[in-house]
Amino acid sequence: MHSDRRFKSWLVNGSSKGIVFLDLLPPAKGRAGPFPITIERLGLGLEDPEGFLRQLQP
Repeated sequence: MHSDRRFKSWLVNGSSKGIVFLDLLPPAKGRAGPFPITIERLGLGLEDPEGFLRQLQP
């Protein structure tokens, strides 16, 4: 897991391939250890990014 310096963008991945970024509206609230954070953008490393995106379609 990685984040930018402001903790607004988080990346969860196992490799640099198949990464999908989601803009979260409204931003998600959470904690990183003792620190409260707000996540506006989430990156996920996926084995099947195209299949994941198809499932998000209405």
